[in-house]
Amino acid sequence: MRIRWMLLTLGLAFTFAHTARADLTAESVWGHDFTAAEAEAAASGRPLVIHFHAKWCGPCKAMERDLLHTQAILKELDAKYVAVKVDTDKYPNLVQRFGIKGMPTDIVLSPEGKTLARTEGYDASTKAKYQQSIAKFGASVPKSAPASKEPKREIASASVPAATERVPVPADKLVPQPSEPRKVDVPRESVPTATTDDEIEEEPVVMPKQSAPVVDVAMDGYCPVTLRTSRTWKAGSKEFSLTHDGQVYYFTSSDKLAEFRANPDKFAPKVLGCDPVKLAESDLVVRGSTKFGAYYDGALYLFETNESRTKFKKTPTRYSQLKHTLKPEDVKRVASAAAN
Repeated sequence: MRIRWMLLTLGLAFTFAHTARADLTAESVWGHDFTAAEAEAAASGRPLVIHFHAKWCGPCKAMERDLLHTQAILKELDAKYVAVKVDTDKYPNLVQRFGIKGMPTDIVLSPEGKTLARTEGYDASTKAKYQQSIAKFGASVPKSAPASKEPKREIASASVPAATERVPVPADKLVPQPSEPRKVDVPRESVPTATTDDEIEEEPVVMPKQSAPVVDVAMDGYCPVTLRTSRTWKAGSKEFSLTHDGQVYYFTSSDKLAEFRANPDKFAPKVLGCDPVKLAESDLVVRGSTKFGAYYDGALYLFETNESRTKFKKTPTRYSQLKHTLKPEDVKRVASAAAN
């Protein structure tokens, strides 16, 4: 009896262990190497599911938590698809290739590369559409299609260059990419240089009225490098652009872009371009304006009002040494609210 009990116990232990392993994980199903995933889909005859996301995208995280990482979806993907996530900040070439204008964006491709389904944003309707697409196109996968035995790799393929990313916080607000026409009305002529204080150089500028929707373009499209080096407001070009801390910066030339990329903290506005006075005194995330800018200790600060800038000038150390945990998604949320 003792031996039989031991065998039964071991059998149960094995059963429990096997059941635990049956639960799939996001890491085991979702890959991060697009080149490898595309090749695997073509070789296996399985459709390719692509999830375009960003680390700072709130709707992307919600979609992953509530849908993409659930056992129902993971099992469906593992059995019938090749699934890959694409960080839009790292792979602008894929963003351009698939015409991504906002996140999350999810695409289902045939093994031959034909688009079978596409959803943009994340809400109840897109969730239902995504589930229907996965069920529909997964049903056409032949049972003989081989599953890949190669583990999903966390490291992106070295053959694909790394770069930048874009995304709106509300899933239904799609943000245009730098390659598209700008939606910000910025004059092409340079704005007169600002006056200089003993310690603080103010950068006031009268901005034109903007009738187009507000998008997340840093400094209203002005070149941060030109501003710092010549104290002149000059509009950048979409031809020379990159994303830093979730915001798109435009530059007047490729040289200026390269200079920014080498040391972005030197040129980018502090506290992500938000008003440091509002943040310190009211714990409010308020977007600063290029109408009320100031340099202090070599760093650029933007303010919502002239009153805020005046307060900053009186005690700049208090506000410039502000410790904060501001994240790009916080700024995007403010920009979106202002647009509505």
